[in-house]
Amino acid sequence: MHYESSKISKGELIYLIGAFIQGSVIFISFIGNLTKHDTWLAVLAGFIITFPIIAIYIELGKKFAGRNLIAILEITFGTFLGKVVSILYLCFFWLLLVFNLKGLGNFLLIFMPETPMAFFIVIFVIVCAYTLTVGIEVLARLSFLFVVVALLIICSTFLFLLKDMNFSNFLPIFVVPWQDFLHGIHVVTVMPFGEIVVFLMVLPYINNINSVAKSTTIGFILGGISFLIIAIRNTAILGSTEFIWSSPSLQATRLINIGNILTRMDILIATGHTILLFVKCSILYHAVVVSFSQLLRLRTYLPVIIPVGGISVTLSMIVYESTIDHNISAQNTWPIVATLFVVVFPSILLLTAAMRNQPKRDVPPKNVLSNDQTIK
Repeated sequence: MHYESSKISKGELIYLIGAFIQGSVIFISFIGNLTKHDTWLAVLAGFIITFPIIAIYIELGKKFAGRNLIAILEITFGTFLGKVVSILYLCFFWLLLVFNLKGLGNFLLIFMPETPMAFFIVIFVIVCAYTLTVGIEVLARLSFLFVVVALLIICSTFLFLLKDMNFSNFLPIFVVPWQDFLHGIHVVTVMPFGEIVVFLMVLPYINNINSVAKSTTIGFILGGISFLIIAIRNTAILGSTEFIWSSPSLQATRLINIGNILTRMDILIATGHTILLFVKCSILYHAVVVSFSQLLRLRTYLPVIIPVGGISVTLSMIVYESTIDHNISAQNTWPIVATLFVVVFPSILLLTAAMRNQPKRDVPPKNVLSNDQTIK
């Protein structure tokens, strides 16, 4: 598939992927509850393990240059089976969007518990919907600013808290039961890191397909290192109490006190999390509406933006009754489901394409819709 009106440079792809991964930091407690003070080791192990998975996405993007995941599935698996798996991916992306909206609502309720969660989510979805109407390339151009702001927040809070860090909180290492440690590695691999499979819906926008491997790798490293620094900071500050908080990052930065002047720095964390979740949710939202429109053979995805947003808001309000239910699902059920879409299906897809010598180079890519483009 070939996108003509939307183009993303290699630099913009780096920051878009980096911001996407940083947007998952709000859910670091899902891992910490399993791996305790060894969370940083689980993050590091998951970070390394994810590289071969990313290599699969890169190879698919290069092999099927100009086509997104939905088109790749139909080309490789055939019309019927390709549509079935495409529908499954549509549901996967949609549920990811819903879960992240729910996580945002729960997070903002920490600051304004009397405000209905629906208010936060509706406003957030409206902003994301507007972003889709102007095009994802606009989001890509802004991603540099978002990543810079996030890195400044991460580095500044780390330095401010350095004097209060107790690195004995990391000892002894590897005392967590190995089953829990491997479980934590699985969670961090398929959830915050493996979720970049959604960028198979974005790669057709890249103006230089030869830069995909380098840009994707650098973006992943940028996001992964940010994730690791936050895991180290939280454990060094909170120690064994880290795992009783729904937002360890928020609690850690609340302890910042520089001369009784720089205090209440948790507002920085709230700002950073909200901005980065905006990037992540916008990308997932884009994947949902494009997948939906292609499956229905619509001429443009604009008509489905509002319906998808409305349904997403409704689902996010009823998907989990409490934060505890969300945590349990994220630790136990969802990683198994996500493994199918992050590892199993892409691996089968690449293997099948290689065995069938696809795509056929004599078949030009079809033109498909973007926000202002019709199908030829």
